[in-house]
Amino acid sequence: METGRVYRFPVTDGKHLYHYTVKVQKQHSIEMMDGSRRKAWKLRFDAVEGGAGAGAPSVVCLAGR
Repeated sequence: METGRVYRFPVTDGKHLYHYTVKVQKQHSIEMMDGSRRKAWKLRFDAVEGGAGAGAPSVVCLAGR
C-alpha cells in the first residue's frame, strides 16, 4: 500500500449497497515483542453513500509482514 492511495469498495448487508472509500494516510513500522519490525499502515474509512455513520470516518492501523 502506498501513502495517499485511495481504494473504493462496494459493501452489502444483503439488503442495502454501501460504498466505502479507504485512504492510506500513513505508512510506518512498528516493533513487535520479539524485537522484529513490521510495516504498518494508518487507514481512513469513509462511507460515501447511505448507511449508518455516513460521513463519519474511522481510522484503523494495520500491521503486516
